[in-house]
Amino acid sequence: MISLETVRDLISSLDVTEDDHVYMSKLDAKKEQSIGCYHLNRGTAYHPSIGGSGTYESSDFSFLVHWNESPRETEAAAQLLFDKIAAVKDVTVNDTRILFILPIQNGPIDVDKDEHGICEYVIEATIYFEERN
Repeated sequence: MISLETVRDLISSLDVTEDDHVYMSKLDAKKEQSIGCYHLNRGTAYHPSIGGSGTYESSDFSFLVHWNESPRETEAAAQLLFDKIAAVKDVTVNDTRILFILPIQNGPIDVDKDEHGICEYVIEATIYFEERN
């Protein structure tokens, strides 16, 4: 299983926002220009590797882009994160080899504004990673 800490560190490494604005689970302070990383409870699949002896696993995650009061700027930040997530290929974070990430939808999903008028988008993705033996 891939830890939420590793996923959070991966998202931080994409340089969409500052490191201290990327959260695991709950966005406590709800700072503007923040990204929250969450598990999606859809289960983890086991996939034998084709043409090799290794195996890989996958886990589903959700990313909340909590940006600012501008719908345009928030959409641009969410699209930037989406594009960077989709471009991840064969990187190692916290001793976990991430093979690739497949977004579950065709782009970020607008989830409107929070109670303080901050625009938010959600990105859901499946992370494929190398199983540790």
